[in-house]
Amino acid sequence: MKIKNVLLSLSLAGMCFSQAPAQDVPHSTPSAAARHIGDGVRSIGDSNRYVATSPDERPEQFRPSGEYAKPAHYSSSLDMSIVAPTACQSASCDTSCMSGCDTNFGSCSTSASTTWFSAESLLWFSQSHRAPALVTTSAAGVLPVAGANGVTTGFGGGDGIDTGLLPGYRVSGGKYLGDCQKFGIGGRGYGIFSDSEEYAAASDGTTNLGIPFFNANAAVLTEDAFLVASSVGPNIISTGNVTARADLDMLGADGSLHILLGRSKGHRVDMLAGYTYNRLKSSIGVVSESTNVFTGDAIIDGTVFTTNDLFETENVFNGAHLGVLSTIVRSKINLTTLAKVSFGNMRQTGDIRGFTITDPPAAAATTVAGGVFTQPSNMGPFARDVFAFIPELGIKLGYSVRENMQLTVGYTCMFWSSVGVAADQIDRTIDLTQAVNRPTHTFVDRSFWMQGVDLGLRFDF
Repeated sequence: MKIKNVLLSLSLAGMCFSQAPAQDVPHSTPSAAARHIGDGVRSIGDSNRYVATSPDERPEQFRPSGEYAKPAHYSSSLDMSIVAPTACQSASCDTSCMSGCDTNFGSCSTSASTTWFSAESLLWFSQSHRAPALVTTSAAGVLPVAGANGVTTGFGGGDGIDTGLLPGYRVSGGKYLGDCQKFGIGGRGYGIFSDSEEYAAASDGTTNLGIPFFNANAAVLTEDAFLVASSVGPNIISTGNVTARADLDMLGADGSLHILLGRSKGHRVDMLAGYTYNRLKSSIGVVSESTNVFTGDAIIDGTVFTTNDLFETENVFNGAHLGVLSTIVRSKINLTTLAKVSFGNMRQTGDIRGFTITDPPAAAATTVAGGVFTQPSNMGPFARDVFAFIPELGIKLGYSVRENMQLTVGYTCMFWSSVGVAADQIDRTIDLTQAVNRPTHTFVDRSFWMQGVDLGLRFDF
């Protein structure tokens, strides 16, 4: 047995020596045979790669074919289209565009659209202003205090102040860069036109008109009202009017880098990264004018009292954003979706101002600080910085009426995590004599949302 093993070993060694000359031939020699792992016989574990610097002299039946055949310039480096599935299916695509292309999103051809511009009209709604009851009316003989039987709230209270339909605008534009359009730049500007909700009421004294509050004076401590127009029995004490107004406006802008995540025939997905600016302002004001007409009290007949209360806030956001933009095209129809969140610093500022003018008919008018809801105890500016985020969701349907023009209709929802709204800064617990330090101001912030329909035109170049 040992002799047989020795003879077998010598035979194998001889075969190896007989192959050594073929292995040592340089590749530059024309007659050198290409070295293939597995010696031309395919088996489990064989590689598809071969040395391309010398001709393949194997018999035809031993040469790889079909999907196993590789071009002479084949590289074993990783094909990134596996990571981002954007394999080009277009025959017009340049081989340098390994991530693919499609004429709907800009092929390697220079004739494809690479630039876009859109203009939209916004028809949005916002969350209501959560203001307390600011104006009330009641029949003669009934004090117009908030929540009492027979008292009607004219402005504020209940579900707050509804802003109604908010008109606005949005313009967008951008451009994809390079033949393969793996990157692009884009920007938007948008806003809500300053919108006001107004209320006005007047009375000749036959009905009571008032500004309700909780009286914090130690001698009262109950619901009360500042009487603008009133009567006692058959006697009219005063006549007057009240106007109240709530304002809201918003504007913003952002710039984004578009980074291709995936692309196929009729479909493109981009990641957005960039900078966002946003400003949200709100204000609430109440103005009253009351004329004393009762003879026999300590007030000169015809004296006019004017009160003015104003609450203002402004929220300015600066931060970064990340998002995903997806577009699907089918014939003349396309569907675009956007999911984006901005995060950064929110600068919250505000101001509380008010005054009262007393104007008797035969003397000079006098002005003092403070109206009804505004008193020396809470008036003045305020500011702070907080971290905030602004998510945005949008969906848009487009129809191509011409080769490069689309009509679009969509829906957008925006959410602010932390803003100061003017209505929330009103303290309705008041001592008009200021014997008690009320009203006070403690900054109140909250979340806020806007949403609505977008109608527009888009042009591609």
